[in-house]
Amino acid sequence: MAVAAHAQAPAAPPMEGQLGTRPELPTRPQQVEPTRPALPPAVDQKPTPGASGRTPAAPDQAARDAKKDPMIGLTVFGSDGQKVGEVRDVKAASDGKVEEIHVKTGGLLGFGGKTVAIPAGKFNKSGQNVQLALTSDDVSKLPRVEEKPS
Repeated sequence: MAVAAHAQAPAAPPMEGQLGTRPELPTRPQQVEPTRPALPPAVDQKPTPGASGRTPAAPDQAARDAKKDPMIGLTVFGSDGQKVGEVRDVKAASDGKVEEIHVKTGGLLGFGGKTVAIPAGKFNKSGQNVQLALTSDDVSKLPRVEEKPS
């Protein structure tokens, strides 16, 4: 029995432009973006404006902010359970006893509405809310007071 051996011809090199083949590209070392050295912290550096354009608060400003009354910003509810508004200011006597709170009421998305004074004895702080002894209708009839500028 004779077995015929078939010789295989070497594959022809790919031709340029032929589909499915890619010419070998010379490899180059990867270029890496140079890093900037970290600058040492400056000792006498002045504060620079942040994204808002204002400089950071001075230490005495931080002390004033810490003295703000914890009631400011609390949500106020009437005796009928309706949300009335938000505490904007607290008026206290020289002995520290609260005489009245100013509540921003009414309006839509912070526009409109008015600020009214609620006298001591007509409200109680309850957790993170203030509960009034007045209905929301009673509050809407109170006269407007001037808001303290922020």
